Amino acid sequence: MNRIKRNIVLIFSVGLFSLSLNAQTLVQAKALFEEGKYSEALPAFEKYVKRNPSNAQLNYYVGTCLFETNHRENAESYLKKSADRGFTDACLYLGRLAADKYLYDDGVGLYDEFLEGRKKKKLPTTDYDAEYEHVKLGSRMLKGTEQVQFIDSVVVDKNVFLQSYTISQESGVISTYAGYFNQPDKDGGTLYQTELGNKIWFGKRVGNEPMQLYTSDRLEGKWSEAQQLSGLDNHGDMNYPYVLADGVTLYYAAKGKDSLGGYDIFVTRFNPDTNQYLKPENLGMPFNSPANDYMYVIDEYNNLGWFATDRNQPEGKVCIYTFIPNKSRLTFDYENTPKSVVVAAARLSKISSTQKDKDAVREAKQRLALEINRPHSVEKKVDFTFIINDLITYHSLGDFHSSKAKNLFKTLQQMKYEYSRISCNLREMRSEYAKGGTDRKVNLKNPILEMETRLEKMELDIDKQETAVRNEELKIK
Repeated sequence: MNRIKRNIVLIFSVGLFSLSLNAQTLVQAKALFEEGKYSEALPAFEKYVKRNPSNAQLNYYVGTCLFETNHRENAESYLKKSADRGFTDACLYLGRLAADKYLYDDGVGLYDEFLEGRKKKKLPTTDYDAEYEHVKLGSRMLKGTEQVQFIDSVVVDKNVFLQSYTISQESGVISTYAGYFNQPDKDGGTLYQTELGNKIWFGKRVGNEPMQLYTSDRLEGKWSEAQQLSGLDNHGDMNYPYVLADGVTLYYAAKGKDSLGGYDIFVTRFNPDTNQYLKPENLGMPFNSPANDYMYVIDEYNNLGWFATDRNQPEGKVCIYTFIPNKSRLTFDYENTPKSVVVAAARLSKISSTQKDKDAVREAKQRLALEINRPHSVEKKVDFTFIINDLITYHSLGDFHSSKAKNLFKTLQQMKYEYSRISCNLREMRSEYAKGGTDRKVNLKNPILEMETRLEKMELDIDKQETAVRNEELKIK
């Protein structure tokens, strides 16, 4: 009898110890969760949620751990069960899952629930403001998804991705900055050179500052001092420039608050009246995504386009898409088109589904094939482009027949260089004026006016010098 009592006491004690151990395990799991050690916390939470499958908080813990350990496809059911039982913290992760699937309108609503829940608990929400704005940006972008016909895609190594751009010689040259100037590649900056080889745009990092865009002109066989592009206000890296034949339209990629992912593609145009670029516009979907999208190129000669993205790609790989540029932007009728169709187009789920005009696609593929097989002449570098008359254009000092005209042209180049330098200073002063206080504006007003007057006179002098060069050369011609 005493043995039976002892066994009962022993079993009871073991049970109490087991319950105590389980309780400690849950406490420890919560501690691990708070430390961000989700994979370590997950087994305990899964064990407890099996015992209590309706518990909102336990479902939240399991769903969050699955999400954070890249098992997102399994997280949603737990998070939904938690949110359905009024646990609004789960709405944050449900909003993220919705954004992953391009269901941005649903995502906005879920973020609203999450933020409202925090406000009711008198908890701060500012840490989530940027994320919330990105989801709202995604919603706006999805509604404006462009209908684009894609003709090809290829996955390549990122470090050689530019080799997959088969653009015509008439469209200029794209290169790495390091490769162009034969330097070590520290930052991955790219460079675009015009067809004539007399102007370049490129991405470059100075010190520890974000990468910015610069331009330089070729004068007397040398590149002028690089000038940072003005008007492209962005707090993140900017790179991958490409300029259309008009010399005005600039495409580039940037990180920052106006980007949905890492790099987004933007377009802007140069305003010669202000010597600044206009406010850049996000190119939207399908060209941009929550991943990195960049190096948007339009070959106007062949009416073909390319861009690169690392969406759905492993580390070190990118996908290069080739498409037919639209003459004008054509978007989906969002309200009257099945959402699945718009989402598929925005995500580039299947390029064959974008090919609505089979004849146009076939002809574009033919143009691409012809360009790939087209003999390319050796690239001809030019020092400058100077028009003598309707029939004669010079590209180097050796083209001049008159020594006097050549010397006049050298003076003209110095005048243009000085004009470019002063224009750059004026842009900086105008920018400082716009950002400055009252006293600073008073101090800058007269120097800006004086510099503007000086530049106006320089423009007249440059025009006169150009005429003198032409007249002197034509005396011999």
